[in-house]
Amino acid sequence: MLPEGVKIQPEPRGQFSGGADNPAMQTTGARGPLPSLRYTAGEDWWIYRWARHETGGNDSFYDLCQALISSDHWPAEGPDYSWGDSELARCARRQPGPGSATQWRAWGTSHHLAHVTSELASLPAP
Repeated sequence: MLPEGVKIQPEPRGQFSGGADNPAMQTTGARGPLPSLRYTAGEDWWIYRWARHETGGNDSFYDLCQALISSDHWPAEGPDYSWGDSELARCARRQPGPGSATQWRAWGTSHHLAHVTSELASLPAP
């Protein structure tokens, strides 16, 4: 069972993949966006949205990352899949620095680019 305020859902990627996230940064007040991540797997985006802990800050991103690396869509290569996956695995180990919204986007984009590159590399030659 997920804690209150936590949401994980798959969303179809569609035919064109223009990137890992919307370029317009969403905010929820003075503290910035809630911990969140868009994660590409198969034909879906997995959208992770996490509530902040009562203490504030972004420490709940550690919990988000623990849920991600425990999921069925975490790549078999684990942290070696991309730089972003390495950073997400680090956060899952609760190593210092849960990051900020800008870093979460960079990590998700790194994973997305590795995923799309892998898909393109597996296409038959023309």
